[in-house]
Amino acid sequence: MYMHAYNTFVIIETNEGILGYGEGSPDKEITGDDQEETLTFLKHASNELVGSEIDLEEIHKKLVNLERKLDFQSQTSKCTIDMAVYDIIGKEEGPIYKILGAQFIRMEYPLQ
Repeated sequence: MYMHAYNTFVIIETNEGILGYGEGSPDKEITGDDQEETLTFLKHASNELVGSEIDLEEIHKKLVNLERKLDFQSQTSKCTIDMAVYDIIGKEEGPIYKILGAQFIRMEYPLQ
């Protein structure tokens, strides 16, 4: 049973000043990394990603290469960065659900 979580919050800023926000909750049993490992990976990732284009495939390649270089993985860090990048893409190109091909359908249910 959990009484608290150690969440990690990331802000990525593009050269154009667009901010993307990402959040993750490291848990050794679930994500395979703890907060210290997550923060270590994010520190190295920030150095690798500075100046990169907002291109998910290229960012993922850089993160995989960083995992090999550091000899450990941080799923929390990768998910947190991914979330922030998707936030930026949504702000630049429109709602993510549309970019990913989904449709917004409003359904109404009568209240009785």
